[in-house]
Amino acid sequence: MPGYEQLNNVDFRSLDAAIEDWRQTKGDLDALAAEAAQGLLSKIEASQWRGENATVSREFIIRAGSEFEYAYQQAQAVFTILTEFRTVQAAHQRSLQELAQEARQQGLYVQANGTVIEQPDGPYSDLGLEQSGPLLGPGTSSRQADIDHFAARIQAVLAEAATQDETTARALRENIGEEREHFAPVTAESLTDGERAQGIADAQEYLDLIESEGYNTQEGIDRLNELAAAQSHNEHFATYLATGLGAEGTLEFWADVLDGPESGEVSGAYRDSVLQLRENMGVTFGTASESHRDGMDAWRNDMITLGSERIGTGGAMNPYGFQIMSDLMMHGNYNKDWLVEYGAGLVNAEQEMAFDTAQFWANAAPVEEYRRVIGDEYRADPFTGFMRALGNNPDAATAFVLTEDPQDYAEYIVTVRETPRTDGGAVHEETGQALFAAATGINPHDPAALYVEHTADHDAARDRALALTSALGDDFPPEFRTPMAKTLVNHGDAVIDTAGTQWEHPPLDDRHLSNVATQISRDQESYGHLNEGINYLLADSFTDTETTFGQELSPSDTLNRAGQTLGFLEQARYDALAGERADEESQAVWDARWQYHAAGSLANFVPQVGDLTQRGVDVYTQAWLDDEMNRIGDKYSEEEYDLSKVRKSQLGALSDAWYEVHRDWADATTGYDTELGRRTQIAGDAMLGGRSK
Repeated sequence: MPGYEQLNNVDFRSLDAAIEDWRQTKGDLDALAAEAAQGLLSKIEASQWRGENATVSREFIIRAGSEFEYAYQQAQAVFTILTEFRTVQAAHQRSLQELAQEARQQGLYVQANGTVIEQPDGPYSDLGLEQSGPLLGPGTSSRQADIDHFAARIQAVLAEAATQDETTARALRENIGEEREHFAPVTAESLTDGERAQGIADAQEYLDLIESEGYNTQEGIDRLNELAAAQSHNEHFATYLATGLGAEGTLEFWADVLDGPESGEVSGAYRDSVLQLRENMGVTFGTASESHRDGMDAWRNDMITLGSERIGTGGAMNPYGFQIMSDLMMHGNYNKDWLVEYGAGLVNAEQEMAFDTAQFWANAAPVEEYRRVIGDEYRADPFTGFMRALGNNPDAATAFVLTEDPQDYAEYIVTVRETPRTDGGAVHEETGQALFAAATGINPHDPAALYVEHTADHDAARDRALALTSALGDDFPPEFRTPMAKTLVNHGDAVIDTAGTQWEHPPLDDRHLSNVATQISRDQESYGHLNEGINYLLADSFTDTETTFGQELSPSDTLNRAGQTLGFLEQARYDALAGERADEESQAVWDARWQYHAAGSLANFVPQVGDLTQRGVDVYTQAWLDDEMNRIGDKYSEEEYDLSKVRKSQLGALSDAWYEVHRDWADATTGYDTELGRRTQIAGDAMLGGRSK
C-alpha cells in the first residue's frame, strides 16, 4: 500500500512522460498497421500467387501484417491503462489534500506521515485548553473520536489507491508481461479488464484450495486471507467465488472453518487468522450480494431458504444456516433489498421453530466449540450478525425499521423476542446501532462515515425508534442508551423544537422523547453524548428564524426555547437518578465516572459539528461540565433540588451567547437589556421546561 507521504507528494511527471511516449508509440504503430493492411495484406489477398512456396509465404505475410495490428492494440491498451491510472491516483491525491484542509478547519492537523493530531495552536491543544480552562479527563484527548474519524478516511483513500495500483500492474502484465506472448490479441484493454482478469484468477485459486481441503491449516487460512484481502471489493472475484461455492457450499465451508483445524490445536495466531478470514469473507459476500450477475439471484434466494435448515449432517448440534451466514455478516455491506428479505426470513423462522428464543439458538449449535476457534466473537444468536449488517447498510436499516407488512419485524425484535443468555448484551448492542443507522443514514461502525442529510424516511424511522424504545419502560436495555442519545443529537433540531416549545403539535411525540431521554440519563456516557451534543446545537439555534415545523420565531423565542430545552434535559436526569428507578449504587458509579468525561468528541453524528468547534462553543460546554462537577455528591432530594441553580453556569453562558447574536434587539427590549434580566428569563424558561416534562 502506498504511504500517505508517498501518495500526497507523488510527482506525476515521469508517469506523464510515459503516457506521452505510449501515445506516440500507438500512433506510429497505428500508421504501420494501416500501411500493412492497405499494402502487404491487400496485395497478397488480391494476387494470383500459387504453389507451395506461395502458400508458406502467404501465411507468413498475413501473420506479419496482423502482428502490426496486434502491436498497435497493445500500445493502445497500455496507453489507456496508464491514462486511467493517472486519473484515479491524481483524484486520490486530491482527496488526501482536501482531507488535510478539512481537518485543519476542525482544529486538527495531518502530519507529513499521515498521523492526525490536534492543531498545535487549536482550541483543544494544550495551549488552547490552558487559555479556556481545563476540560475534564487528564491525559485523554477530547478530540479522539474526531482524530479517529479523519484517520479512517485517510486510510480508506490509501487502501483504494493500493487496489488501483495492483489492478494496474495486473492489466499491464496481461499485455506486456514477461509471460505474455508478444504481438498477440490484447486481453486487458483497460483497468476494468485487468480487474476482471485478476478477480477471476484469484477466485479460481480460492475455490481450488477449498476443494482440495488444504485450507484448514495456518498456511491455508493465510493464503485465503491474502487473496480475499486484495479482492474482497472486486465484484468479479466476489461473484465468481459465491456462485462457484453456491449458497450451501458457502455455509458448509464456513461451518467447517469454525470446527477448527485438522490438528485440533488452535493457537493464538490461528484464531487471529480465522477472525481475519471472517472479515474478508464477510466483505466479499457483501460485495457479491450487490451483484446481479448470473447465479447471484439463486445464491441470495437459496441462502434464505437454507437459513432454517441444519448445515452438515443434520445432527442435533449442527448449526442452522442463519447462524452460519449471520456470523459472516458481522462484516461487509450487504444488498439492501436482500437484507430486508433475510431479516423477514429470520423472524419467520424463529417464530416457527422456537418456543423459547432465549435458549433455542444457544442450543442449536456447538457454541463452545466455535468459541474455542474464534473466542467470544462467535454469537449463537443470528440476529446479532443480522442487526450488525443493518448497521453497516443504513438504507437497509431504514427500510427494515419501516416495514410493517406482512408483519412489524422491528417491533418483534425490539419489544417481543427474548435473547440467548449465552451472548450477553451483544444483540442489544447491535440492535441499538441499527436503530441509529435507520434514523440517521450513518453507519455507526464506520469511523470515516459522514453526516447525512435527513430524508422523510429517516424522520419516520426516528419516530418508530422512539416509539418502540419508549414502550420498553424500565426494560430499556442499557446497550440502547448511547445509540439513542446519538440519534437524538443527530435530530437535535426536532428535539429542541419539542423539548423547548409549548406547541400543541411538536415534531416529536413529547412523551416518547421524555421516556427515552430519561432512560438515556441513567448512564453517564450516554447522558454526556446527549447533553454535550444538544449544548452545541443550542448555541447554534439562536440564529434560527423559524422552527422545524415552520413556526416563525422572535429573538426572545430562541432564548426561551434554549432554556426550556435545558430544563427538559435536566428533569430527565433528575427522574433517572432521583426517582424510584434509581438506586444508590448506580448513582454512586455514575457520579464517580463523571469526572472522566471529555468534551469535544462528537464526531460525525452531530450536524454542523465541524463549524461549531470553530465558534468557541466549547466555552458553553465547559460551563455545563462545571455544573456537573459542582453537584457531584448531591442527594437529589426533592426539597433541595433547584434546576436554575443546578444549571446556573450553563444557563448563564448560553444567555451570554444569545446576547452576542441579538444584541441590538436585546438592548432595545425591556427585560432583555441587562445581564440579570436575560439570565432571569432563561432560568424561568428552564423551570418551565422541567415542569412540562
